[in-house]
Amino acid sequence: MANPPSGATGTSRRQRVTKSKQRPVEKKDVTASQLSLLDLPAEVLDLIVKETEIHDMAVLARTSKSIRVYIEPHLYDKIYTRINTQQNTASLVRLLRNRPDIVSLIKTLVLDEYHPRHTRQLLAFKMPNLWCLLIQHEEETIEKGLGERRTRILNEKLAEQPKLTRCELIPKSHADQCRGRGTRGDGHASS
Repeated sequence: MANPPSGATGTSRRQRVTKSKQRPVEKKDVTASQLSLLDLPAEVLDLIVKETEIHDMAVLARTSKSIRVYIEPHLYDKIYTRINTQQNTASLVRLLRNRPDIVSLIKTLVLDEYHPRHTRQLLAFKMPNLWCLLIQHEEETIEKGLGERRTRILNEKLAEQPKLTRCELIPKSHADQCRGRGTRGDGHASS
């Protein structure tokens, strides 16, 4: 029997091209395809959350209910309000009325404004883990107030905050001076 010409393997060229185009079927690891962010070790997940911006945490919390349950304690432990924005004290009061489940997550409140009525409405919520309340204010707002009768009515509604150990009213002029001396608005030293 004669040897086939060099390069011939006993199959037609068409069969060889078809075989070369076929790729081996990849076996999917079922467990890998079912992994989620919550399958990471708690230490790794905590590191990720600590490096995540607040806005991104809020977006992440909307991806699934189980992730939301994990993210929300990190998202709501420190709350900052901003005057003249949608994140003001009045908006925070509305949020807590609509989501009473997050009231217990709040540990620190930094209010960028002192609005007598909204601040009192906010403090009417019993926040069992609130330990720090910082309120920036304009001096004339404190002096102006709400009037004696309205102040008394609102004060009667204030809830006891059992863990509150730090509560400060900070004049805006002082807070602005601090920002100019190398601190960011969140109180951390800037680099």
